[in-house]
Amino acid sequence: MELWNWIKENPAAAATLAAAIIAGIFSIIVALINNRKNRAKKGAETANVSAGGGIAAGGDLSFGGIQGDVLAGGSSKDDHSISIQGDVAGNIINDNSTKDDHSTNIFGDVTIQNGPQPQRMDPAKPTKSYHLAVTFEEQRDYVRAIEHYERALTEQEQVTGPMSEDLARVHNTLGIAYCRAARYTDAIEQFNGALAICRTAGEMETNLDVARVNNNLGVVYDYQGEYVKALEWHQKALAVEEKISGKEHPDVAASYNNIAQVYDNLGKYSEALEWHQKALAGKEKVLGKEHPDMASTYNNIANVYAQQGEYVKALKWYQRALRIKEKVLGKEHPDTATSYLGIANGYAQQGEYIKALEWYQKALTAYEKVWGAAHPSTAMTYNNIAVVYRSQSEYARALEWHEKAMPVREKVLGKEHPDTASTYYNIALVYDNQGEYIKALKWHMKAVMVREK
Repeated sequence: MELWNWIKENPAAAATLAAAIIAGIFSIIVALINNRKNRAKKGAETANVSAGGGIAAGGDLSFGGIQGDVLAGGSSKDDHSISIQGDVAGNIINDNSTKDDHSTNIFGDVTIQNGPQPQRMDPAKPTKSYHLAVTFEEQRDYVRAIEHYERALTEQEQVTGPMSEDLARVHNTLGIAYCRAARYTDAIEQFNGALAICRTAGEMETNLDVARVNNNLGVVYDYQGEYVKALEWHQKALAVEEKISGKEHPDVAASYNNIAQVYDNLGKYSEALEWHQKALAGKEKVLGKEHPDMASTYNNIANVYAQQGEYVKALKWYQRALRIKEKVLGKEHPDTATSYLGIANGYAQQGEYIKALEWYQKALTAYEKVWGAAHPSTAMTYNNIAVVYRSQSEYARALEWHEKAMPVREKVLGKEHPDTASTYYNIALVYDNQGEYIKALKWHMKAVMVREK
C-alpha cells in the first residue's frame, strides 16, 4: 500500500524506476541470448560488427547462400546451384563461428537458393510431361515445372512400373524442384521414395544415383538447420562417389562443397575452408576456371571469410564469382543474385550503407522475379535491408522490411527455425533502439524461446 501511495504521489520518479527495471530485465535477456549463442552452434552463428563502422551492434545479417552445382547425372546444367547435388541458401548469422555478438546471418551459396548443391539424374526414357517440366525449369517458371514433374511421376510409373530406375530418378528430380520452392517436407518424401526403389534393387553402395539422392537429403536437412543429419547424408554420398568415380569427379567436388557448407553453418570455419579448397581444386581440374560451378565455390569461400569478419578478402572472392556468373548465367539468375547479396553484405559490414542498399536491390530484383516474395532467399534479402536501415537509425523502414521477412520465414521455414528467430531478434533490437522496451522484451522472448529449443 505504501508503495502504491508513493507511485501516485511521484509519477515521474515511478516512471523512471519502471524504465530502469525494464532496461535491467532487457539486459539480462540480451546476456542470456549472447550466452546461448556462444554455446549453441545451431546453424548460424553471430559475428559482431562494432557500432562504429559496419552493422549496428547486434543485428542479424543474413549472408548470401552457399552455392552449389545442380548436376544432371553428372553433367552440369544451366542452373548451377544446389549441389542437390544442388545449393543452399539461408540465414546464417555471421553465424557460424562462435563470435561474441549478434550480427549477420550469412547463408552459403546455394543455388536452390544459396547453399549446398543438389544432384539430379534424368530418366533414360522420360515422358512428355518430364520434357515439358525441364523446359519450364530452363525458363525459370518453377511453378509450372513442378506441376509437370508431378504429372511425369504418375506417367513414369505407368510406363516403366513402380520399381524402375527411371521412376526413382523422377522422384529425385521432383524432390529437387520441391527443394527449390522451399517445400522441404515434400522434397524429403520424394528423395526417400527414390531411395526405397534403389534399396529394393540392392544397389545402395554401388549406385551413383543412390549417392546423389543421399547428397540431396543432406541439402534439405542443411536448409532446415539440421546440420548433424546433413553431414551424415553428405558423408554417405561421398563414400559411394569416391568408391565408384574416384576423387577427380564433379559429383565428388560437389559433395566436398556441401560438406564445407555444413561446417560453415556449424561455425567451424577452418574445416569449411579446407573442404572448399578441396572442392576448388577438383572443379578447376575437371571444369576449368571459367565454369559456373567454379563461381559457386568462389562465392562460398567468400561467405566463410565474411563470417570471420575478413570483408576485404570476402569482397575479392565475391567479385571473382560475379564476373563468371554475369557472363554465363546473366544478371537475373538466382545464382548471380547470391553474389550480389554477398557483395552487399560486405559493404554493409564496413558501414558503406548506400553501396550495400544498391547491391541488395539488385539481389532482390532477381529473387523476386524468379522465386517471388514467399521464398527464403527473398526473405533473407528483406532481413538484410532492414538491418541496414536500423544501422542508419531509420527505424520505421527497418520494421517495415523485417515485417516483410517475418511471415515468409514463419510460413516457409517454420516458427522454430534459426532464421525465423533471427528476425524476431532483429525486431527486438529495433524496438530497443526506439526505447520501446516492453515491445523489445516481447520479441526478445520469442527469439529466446526458439533458440533455447
